[in-house]
Amino acid sequence: MEPQGGVTLTLIANRSVRSTFQARNCECIIAEPTHQAHRKALLDIMTSFIPIENVKFSKCLTKIEQHPDKVVLSFSDESFSEANIVVGADGIQSTVRKNVLEPTYPSQVQPVYANSYCYRAVLPMAEAYEILGHLTDTAKFFFGHQRGCVTYRISGGEVSCHRTCDHS
Repeated sequence: MEPQGGVTLTLIANRSVRSTFQARNCECIIAEPTHQAHRKALLDIMTSFIPIENVKFSKCLTKIEQHPDKVVLSFSDESFSEANIVVGADGIQSTVRKNVLEPTYPSQVQPVYANSYCYRAVLPMAEAYEILGHLTDTAKFFFGHQRGCVTYRISGGEVSCHRTCDHS
């Protein structure tokens, strides 16, 4: 895809490109303080603003070449795409991370254990309210010795997200 005005974005998730699209005359609207949503909801929102023929699924990224005016993405099927911006959210064994860091910071590519772990739960608000009652009304952060828990609403308040972390 050859960029022709506007900005070409590529989203990368779970070691495969989930969507590649060109956005023209777009504006970014950020709600105060932020808006949080499930990945699928975010993908649905982003792809609703672009022609479906510009969305590519089931691609496996193998290489990123950074140039002054563009980024060239190579895929395992020997195809490529050009973009102005690459957003990498492709997990702990990130292809994006490797391609960006390896040339200058090779020791920073491999993930390291941080002596911590986290659990995440996503519940419909009705279930969360049955369990936690009024604690679901607003975002909360609980602190303890070497552990913490955060609860907040996502997807327009329809879903409750809970994350518990422990540092051992």
